[in-house]
Amino acid sequence: KWEPVFRIRSCSNKELDIRFDWIADLTARDARLHAFRSDLADARLKGEVAADRFVAGRPARITSAVADLRKAPRPDAGVNTQALFGDDVLVFEDAEGWAWVQAER
Repeated sequence: KWEPVFRIRSCSNKELDIRFDWIADLTARDARLHAFRSDLADARLKGEVAADRFVAGRPARITSAVADLRKAPRPDAGVNTQALFGDDVLVFEDAEGWAWVQAER
């Protein structure tokens, strides 16, 4: 049995109990929109997601005509999306010729 966190009144004037865990599910962070993995996350998400470490993204700009943003740091990994010349990104990690970035658009 769950305990309601608060009670609201619906449009039909019926009282409804609201569970916090149900509301929390609606505000969960989406990895497609927020930079986080189990080992590394955007410093702005500290306290909101679980990660081994948090870093502030370093601003950068795409200088090639098209940059494939891949699912993993491998040439055979699928492409999630593309960034175009002049797009702004935040760089969270740069290692072995690959960068983990978040597009700012």
